[in-house]
Amino acid sequence: MLSAMFAAAVLAAIMALTIKHMPVWTKRIVTKTPAWLQAAILHFGYAGWIGGVTGHLMGAPLAIIWYALYTLWVKKAIDSDIEAAGEMHVIRDTVKSVKGLFSRAGTLVQEVEVAVKTA
Repeated sequence: MLSAMFAAAVLAAIMALTIKHMPVWTKRIVTKTPAWLQAAILHFGYAGWIGGVTGHLMGAPLAIIWYALYTLWVKKAIDSDIEAAGEMHVIRDTVKSVKGLFSRAGTLVQEVEVAVKTA
């Protein structure tokens, strides 16, 4: 049991460092997934991959350690990386640009109507 907990701690540390070094768009995807769901996926996924009691003995500590590691360190680090990259307001900026396109399209339509009427 101790070897399973040690191996789970090593795997969780590797996962945390891997996620920390991913591109910003993948970090955004990870932050959208709740920590409890990530832990459940790790537990049942690992148990299903290895199978049986051995898989659950490895998946349970992995899920618990990952949940703690994610909520205490990884989430804060990812949020600061996303904020430093200036991608916190991507959706808002996209909506503003689309609204700008529609307002320019309305102006263009009015100019075309005037040109058609005067021609």
